[in-house]
Order: sequence, then C-alpha cells, then structure tokens
Amino acid sequence: MGIIESPATNDQMNSSVYLSCCKYMTLKYTFKLREKYMKKKYIKIRKKIFMIIHIFLLVLLLSACQAPIQKIPSEEPIKKSVQAVPPSVKKIEDIKKVELKKLSNWPLKRSIIQSALIEMLEDWGEPAFEVDDVLVRHVSYFYKYYSIIDYKRSNRAIRRSQKYLPYIIKVFEKYKLPEDIAFALPFVESSFNPKARSGVGAAGMFQFMKATARQYGLNVTRSKDERLDVYKAAPACARYLRNNRNVFASSVLSLGSYHHGTGKVSTVLLSAANADERRFGPIFTNKRLGRYSKEYIPQCLSAALIYRFMKKMKINSLPEMSFKTKKLSQKIPVKNFEKSISDLYEMNPDLTQGIYTYSYASTKGYMLISNVNIGKIDVAKMTFKKKTKQHINETRVIDKPAKTYKWPSNPSVRSSGKSKVSGRSKYIRYVFQQGNKLKVIADIFGTSVYKIKQARENHYLKRRSPRPGDVIRIEGLSPTTQKIGGGGYVCGHKKNLLTRNKENLIELCKRIQNTIRRSCQKSKWHMGADISPELIYYWNSDVLEDIGPKTSLSGGIPLVVYTDYLWNKALLSERRKPSPKQPVRKQSLVRRRTGTKYVTYLVQNQNIQDGNLIQNLSEIFHVTQNELIVWNPKLKQFKKNPGGWIGKYQKLYIRNCPNDVQKFGNPGIVCGRGKDTRLRIEVGESLFDVTKKAINTIKACGGRGKGITAQHILYWNVDLLYRAGISDINDSAIRPAKLTIYVDFY
Repeated sequence: MGIIESPATNDQMNSSVYLSCCKYMTLKYTFKLREKYMKKKYIKIRKKIFMIIHIFLLVLLLSACQAPIQKIPSEEPIKKSVQAVPPSVKKIEDIKKVELKKLSNWPLKRSIIQSALIEMLEDWGEPAFEVDDVLVRHVSYFYKYYSIIDYKRSNRAIRRSQKYLPYIIKVFEKYKLPEDIAFALPFVESSFNPKARSGVGAAGMFQFMKATARQYGLNVTRSKDERLDVYKAAPACARYLRNNRNVFASSVLSLGSYHHGTGKVSTVLLSAANADERRFGPIFTNKRLGRYSKEYIPQCLSAALIYRFMKKMKINSLPEMSFKTKKLSQKIPVKNFEKSISDLYEMNPDLTQGIYTYSYASTKGYMLISNVNIGKIDVAKMTFKKKTKQHINETRVIDKPAKTYKWPSNPSVRSSGKSKVSGRSKYIRYVFQQGNKLKVIADIFGTSVYKIKQARENHYLKRRSPRPGDVIRIEGLSPTTQKIGGGGYVCGHKKNLLTRNKENLIELCKRIQNTIRRSCQKSKWHMGADISPELIYYWNSDVLEDIGPKTSLSGGIPLVVYTDYLWNKALLSERRKPSPKQPVRKQSLVRRRTGTKYVTYLVQNQNIQDGNLIQNLSEIFHVTQNELIVWNPKLKQFKKNPGGWIGKYQKLYIRNCPNDVQKFGNPGIVCGRGKDTRLRIEVGESLFDVTKKAINTIKACGGRGKGITAQHILYWNVDLLYRAGISDINDSAIRPAKLTIYVDFY
C-alpha cells in the first residue's frame, strides 16, 4: 500500500516556505538600508576630514605671513666695537622685545642710534670710519623720517621686499657684502619696486643707468631691458659695489659711489677724508657734491639701521604712529622750539646737538614732529637775525651759510643779430634744477609752456609740475644749437665742460665763448654770443649752489651749457669785432733804418675781418703799401677776395729790416737765442705787463726796444689773445698763452 499525505502536512510545509521567504526579503531590505546609511555616514566623515585639513593649512599660511622678514640666527654674540662707546650709550641688547603699540617702544634716542651705527660699521669691517656728530645727526633725521613720518610707504616697501630679499641677500653674501646693504640700497633707490623708473633715465629696482647697466653685462635694448629683471640686476649691483669697495677700501664710500659715480668718489670723497681718519663732516660740506648727493649716504645707513632693529626685535613691519608734523623751509635756531615743544629732543633726536635746523632736499625741507600741536607755531618770529660765534663755527662744519648773492629769477637772453637762420630744427634734453620755473625756461629757449608740454616725452607735465631732476625735452630750437658739457657736441666736436681751480663764472663764460668760436670757425654765423653767467648758473644751480658771479670755484665741477638756440642771429660778415679802445696809432713815417734782415708776419683772422690790413701793417712797420705789395705779390689777390684768407693764416714778409731786428716767436731770435722764443703771458697779467717784460729783456742785451706797444701786441696776436680772454689792452688773461712780438724793426 502507498502512503497518502494528509492535508495538514501540506499546509505546514507551505507556511514554513512562506516564512523563510519573508525572512529573506526582510534581511535583504535591512542590508540595503544599512548599506545606504553607512555610505551617507562615510561621506559626512570625509567632509569633516577635508574641513580639518583646510583649517590646518589656513593656520599654517597665516603663521607664515606673520613670520619676520629674515630668519634670525640663534642668539649670536654681537662683536664689541673698536671705538669707545660713551657710557650714556645703550646697547641694542637692552631694547625690550615687546609688542610695538606705542611710540616709546620704538628705539628713537640719539644714544641708541649712535651705538647702532658704531656696531654696524664694525660688523662691516670699517673701524677707521669715524662716527662723528655730523653723521649721527643726518642719519638720525632720515631714520626718524623713514620709520615714523613716512612709515606707511616704508611698510609697503618692506612687504614688497619679502619676495626678493632672500635672493638679494644670497647674491650679496656671494660677493662678501653686508646683509644690511642688501636691504638698504633697493629700499632707498626704488622701495623694492622692480619696475621703477626715474626722470633721468635710471630703471629697475637698483636704478641702473643704461651705460652702467651695459658695462656690467645687462642687455638694454628697445625690445628687452634686463634692468627690470631683479634676478639679473642684483648680481650686477653686487659686482658694482664689490669693485668700488676694492678701489676705495670702504663699504660706506662704495655706497656713495653708487649714487655719485666712481669719478666723483675718487676726487671728492677720498680727498675730503684722510686715509687714516675718515669722517663724514668734510664729505657733507664739500662744494662739489649736490644736496641730493650729500644726503645719500645717511639715507642708506638709516635704512640699514631700521633693518637691523626690526631683525633684533623680531617684527615684520613698522609700528603705526600718532604725532603732529610741521615742515620747515628755513633755518631756525633749535632753542626757539624748546619752550613751545616739550618733547622736542625726545621726538627729534637729530636736534640734540644741533644749533639750527637743516633744510633737506630729499624731503623738501625739515620735518619736525611732536605729540603736541605744533601747527600754530609762528616760524617767522623764530628765524635768527644775528649770527653768534657758535653758529658761525657750526656753519663751517655742518652746512654752508645762506646765499650772499641773489641771482635774477628770470635771466635775460641776448640775441646776436636779426638774420633768420634756415634749416631743420633741433631739440635738447634739459635737466630741471631747484628753483627753475617752466615759464622761465620757455622764455629762455624762445618757446612756450604749451609746446613743451605737448612733446611726447613730457607727458607727465600735464599731470604735475616739474621737479628737480626731471628731464624735459625742448623742441623747435635753431639748427645752430650747441651743447657743451654732458656729452654734447659743438660744431661736430665733442666737448666736456669742467670748471678750473679759482675760476669764477665771468671767466668761465668768456672761456666757453672762446671754445665755441674756435670750434665753429667755418660757420658763417656769429657763435657763442647768447651766453651769460646768469644763464650758466640758472642751468647748473643744483651743482653750483650758493655762489656769486665772482666766487672762486673749485676745479673739476661738471657743467652743461646751451648756446646759439635762437633763430635770429648775426652773420659773421655783418658782425665785426669792435676795435680796441685805444686803436693802433698812426705814426708818421720817420726815416726807417734799413738792413738786410727780414721778418715773417702771420696774418690773423681778426686782422682780415677788421679790414685795412695793408694800411695797418704799413703804419705799424713803417713801410709803404707799395713796398708790402712788391714784397708779397699775393696781396693783389687779397684785395680782390679778402674773405678767402680767413682761416688760412697766410705769411707776409717785411723786408729791409735793420740788422739788429729781433723777434719773440717760433722760430725767432732774441739776444742771440734762437728757436722758440715766444713771450709767455701768465694768468692775471695784462698786455702792459707783457710790454714791460719784452722791453726789459731787449734792453738787457743792448737792444733799443723800439716798436713794442700794448696795441701792437694785441694786433699781432689778436686771435690767440681772444682765446686767452683778452679783447682789449686793459683786459687780464684768464689762461696762459705764448705771444709773438717784433722789436727794433725800424
């Protein structure tokens, strides 16, 4: 029999299968929900991790921005200075490292600045450079100006330096240059601006001129200017300083050479201080250095001190200050401020040992600061009226006295004639001086302010007024325009202009005129007639400073002079040189002693231009005009074309002279002595002095001394004497010359 399943058994089986399916579906759904929940939780955790990482990186970035300018080495012992430090001077280590929220926390005392200067120069290896009162005073002023008065601009420069300073320091260390100079020089030159440009043509962070940049390997063309590349200009700057430091054996003087130029340093800076005792006082009072040049060394040293203090105090910016300022354009005794300003010496350390304020060119006056209100101080009542002995003594050491001569603010220009010059116009580049006015410059050069501003190179003049040192292009000048000095050319000849020792501006003006006329002998125009001492001073006032027309100058001062820029001039044929005040006397033809000798006469250009050459020679040498023509047949051609002899210096023969005739000349015979016997006229001598010397010389060897007069000597040597500054018998020579003189010819 087979087994038959009951219905109950089948129902149980179906229910168990159903339950197992439900459990499976429930578990499957549960796992899906859990997987979805875990995925969301993982995403949230990942977001939190990324957020934590971002916050951590942001904290690191903020901490890096608040780091000091340069990593400070671990507590290096500072070398002791060789120079004796006064007991009142505090050392840099004594300055507390506190958060700079008040002005009193920033080192501003004169004693601290003096100590820091001594230590810095000792670290530079310059114990021989004395830190005198003059250096401390001017460094203290620029230290005050950069760190307190103009702290916002200084902080912008410091922020820009963070990108370039590590590289510059590395380059300077390669050439064994101090780290302080690596910061100070670009800080003063351009405020660490790699694209900076000046009005005189310097460019880049280190303000290289084109010629200097090419000399030190930088490529300067229209398409490429490597002066703007910090990574190429920094090694060139370091080589420049290294080379000059080797020449002058001084890092301070090499800094001075960067602004003044090597030539000036060799002749001015080193000559102003002895080899064993170098001080800043003689350098600052030297007449050959301009006001901006004198202030350059204190500017760099003050910037170096700011860098050292910031390193020592571990700060990366200068503190914000609150104070009152007043600009002083006059010299005022310091004692006059003591009653009205209680914190005078505390806020102005440069006035501690000063008798009067000094007007700085870089800041356009003296900047006085105080916590009290100084805006209502009446400066006019404080100017000194009477100089004391103490003031006069300090003037000799620190600064020069006030102007003793007042030059005209609008110098006049004299034109040589009314004839119009034809040809293509020329242009010049004029360097604007302290005290110049654009309207006056336009009047001098015969143009207008509008035309000057319209020039493409002068576009900045539409936005602001010109400043000292700006280069202004002046167009539309005469084709005869000449420039002497500053690399200029005179009638195709390059001419530099340097003053001579003990020469004044009046003598210099005559020398310039002679130079121009000698160089432009082939010109048909009367050249060099529009120069005057007033114009020379106006064009070079920054270099010449406070002098008068008769003040003796030191030698070697470079000047620039412009001439013949006006369109109306005089033709050389129209303009004749005025005859001497005492003309050649017409002597009666006395009976002339004759002989077998003869002399040769060299015809001067001015003899021809004065006219009546044959008549004048016949009257001087006591011969007839027919005799001159017989002895010199070429005089027949001269009558037809006198202008053809100009510049050729023709020789004429005077025959049948007495046997005892003598000639000071080359060649010549005087008292039996031959070859070069020309008589020398020295500086300061007149023609009357030369006449006496010649007569005494002839009479000493038995001669008569006949025919020698001041008028004759001027006629025989008129071209040569004109170059020596003599156009009249009463003039004195401004330069020596050798003269030709004829004696006993009748």
